[in-house]
Amino acid sequence: VPINPIIDYLERVSNGKYIRDFQSRPVYRVGNIEITVIKGFCNKELCSKCTRLRMTPSGYLKTCLFTQATINSRKYILNRDKNGLMNAFKEAVEKREPFFK
Repeated sequence: VPINPIIDYLERVSNGKYIRDFQSRPVYRVGNIEITVIKGFCNKELCSKCTRLRMTPSGYLKTCLFTQATINSRKYILNRDKNGLMNAFKEAVEKREPFFK
């Protein structure tokens, strides 16, 4: 679903808008509801301020939502290997790249 028509609609019907500090995300107020819009794909503003790591349901660490590269942390979780898990997190942090590629 294209997001621009949704943003256009929110611009028309919202009774307020502000920019969230974290990753400069626009937040629209519609009545008593707040709607945060996340334009992730190829959004350098979002990527440049991202501090997140993600873990997949199968136990792999991802440094970016848009990358296929993963780091296997599952084996350390299953073996209760705290040092191995810490090293997997360190590896993930070291491999982070700024901006969407």
